[in-house]
Amino acid sequence: MPFALGFKGTMNALGARNSKIANPLYTRYWSMVPYQLGLGVDRQAVKYSVRNCSTVSATLPDHPSHNFLRDALKDTLQKQDVCMEFLIQPRTSTKMLVEDTMTEWKENEAPFYQVATIHIPKQSFDTPEQNQFCENLSFTPWHALPEHKPLGAINRMRKIIYENISRVRLDINSAPRQEPKN
Repeated sequence: MPFALGFKGTMNALGARNSKIANPLYTRYWSMVPYQLGLGVDRQAVKYSVRNCSTVSATLPDHPSHNFLRDALKDTLQKQDVCMEFLIQPRTSTKMLVEDTMTEWKENEAPFYQVATIHIPKQSFDTPEQNQFCENLSFTPWHALPEHKPLGAINRMRKIIYENISRVRLDINSAPRQEPKN
C-alpha cells in the first residue's frame, strides 16, 4: 500500500481492508469529509454517522458468496423493518480542519449526537425492474440541499469525478439521465 496517506492513514486503510462486514444494515458508517449544516451566519461544518438503532450484530457466513452483502440486505428487509440513527459531529475547534481530511475530528473533543431516526420499511427490492432502475441512478454527495452542501477539496473533486462516472455509466447503459422523484 502506498504511503501517500501517511503512516496513520495507511494503517487506517489496512485496518478497514481487514474488517469484515456481515450485513450492511448492522455496521456503522461515517462521512470522512465534512458537510455544511445550515445557511448564513449560523452555518457550521459537521460530519455524519449512521448506525443501527439496536446492538444486534450479524455473523459472517462460513463461505460467503460474492454477493453475500446484497443477500444479507435482501434477507433482512424481507423479514423486518430496520431502524438507523443519524448522528452529527459538529466542528468545535479550528483545529478540526475542513480542507485536510487527514486531520481527525476526535470524538472526545466533539462527540456525535443523534439528530434523526431513519426508518427503512420491510420490503422486497430485488426485482429485475428495480435492479435496472438502480443501475442507472447516480449517487453523489452533491445531491443535497444548500443547507447540507459538501465542504472541502475532496468533496469538490468528488463532484467532478462523480459527474463524469455517471455520464460514462449512462452512456454505456444507453440510458437517459433520470433521478428518483419520491
